[in-house]
Amino acid sequence: MRNFEGILPNTNEIVQNEPQIVTDDYGYNPASMTEPELFRWVLIEGAIGGAVLALFAWLLSRFTKDIHGRTLLATVLFAAAGAYLGFAFAKPVSRIWLLIELLQCIAFGAMGLYGWRGPVKWLALGWWRLTSLFTIA
Repeated sequence: MRNFEGILPNTNEIVQNEPQIVTDDYGYNPASMTEPELFRWVLIEGAIGGAVLALFAWLLSRFTKDIHGRTLLATVLFAAAGAYLGFAFAKPVSRIWLLIELLQCIAFGAMGLYGWRGPVKWLALGWWRLTSLFTIA
């Protein structure tokens, strides 16, 4: 019989130790955030991300072809609408809500496709509705 002393961890020590609290670089525990704090930070990060996306799309449209900026906006609009649909599948929700999320995903996809090659106002409308209507819901 082989001696595995020192090779395998001592399970008694592992079970008796308290779990370590994971903190970020500044020593803050994100899991201890209240819901209003989390909501505020998500809104701030979304605003910063949206501004960076808009700036990058504008730069692409300004210094390359206009279609490059539109392609970026349409692609990210598809991804965002798909994320909302994914969130609906992740939580136990009613079939009606799943249908609503699926229909909004199709609607935003249609706005993105139409705004990609047609009038750019459809991309703007898609982004405006996505960030206002379904975020509140």
